[in-house]
Amino acid sequence: CVQTCPAGCMSFGDLDDPQSAASKILQEMKGEVLQPDLNAKPNVYYAGLPKPHLSGRVVFGDKNEWAADVSVSLIGPGGRKRESRTDSFGDFAFDGLEQSAYSVRIDAPGYRSQVQEVSIRQDVHYLGEVVLRG
Repeated sequence: CVQTCPAGCMSFGDLDDPQSAASKILQEMKGEVLQPDLNAKPNVYYAGLPKPHLSGRVVFGDKNEWAADVSVSLIGPGGRKRESRTDSFGDFAFDGLEQSAYSVRIDAPGYRSQVQEVSIRQDVHYLGEVVLRG
């Protein structure tokens, strides 16, 4: 499969040799194993595995319209904070998350801040519509 793959999406090599193509790819792409909690010591590694994703939509309740350019903060494990802004449809998204507990804070001038506690336990978590009130 490795030799015939036209896209070059697979690699084979000696992982004990840090100069092998496979070792270099794992170092560069941060290869991962599936279900690492099983401690199975597999010989197959994956690069670019999808990570949990959190998204939602913000709406101005008094105007009944999407809330564009609103500040969205995500506070995660260890107090790490990520910032985003809603797009013209009121949508926001955070990619590459860990399965963990998060706090989502949404702030817009003239509206009460919204804070939601979220526990990410799946690949995709959608908050739905978050309505801001004055």
